[in-house]
Amino acid sequence: MGSIFVPLAAPRHNKRRRPLPLHPMTHDLQAAAFNLVADYPGGATVLGPLIGKAASTLSHEVDLRYTGAKLGLHDAGKLTQVSGDLRIVRAFCALAGGRFQPLPADPANPHAHPLAALGSMAHEFAELVSEAGAALADGQVTPNELQRIQREAGGLLGALNHLLALCHDACPGSRA
Repeated sequence: MGSIFVPLAAPRHNKRRRPLPLHPMTHDLQAAAFNLVADYPGGATVLGPLIGKAASTLSHEVDLRYTGAKLGLHDAGKLTQVSGDLRIVRAFCALAGGRFQPLPADPANPHAHPLAALGSMAHEFAELVSEAGAALADGQVTPNELQRIQREAGGLLGALNHLLALCHDACPGSRA
């Protein structure tokens, strides 16, 4: 599945520290983390204890000029969860050649939301494209490759039918 380039939202400016620009092609993860911390009210002083780190440690881990410490993946996840800022996630997805699209969640029934079903369908489509692309790369499809392609196509059709049913239920006057 091809990737879609979506530029990151411009960071909010903080009077104390000027945010560093993200490189438009690499979406540097460290710059995204630095900007997240710099823009958060109270910065590292507030965020550090919220994720179980000393403020000075967090500050060093996201500082682009300090090469002695690096922010770990788990801590990047905690920063995203605590702050609600998606810049690190978006930068990581862009670095991996994709994009991040948050889906609204229904805590009572996470599978009943059409946008979640759309995400599921997109995932199934990506799986199908991956299997078919790998199988067709050499110009020949083996019986095992064909079976995997058919399995992924079935998953896509199931996800598509689920999405269609949810959209039908959401359409006024369609409940019969």
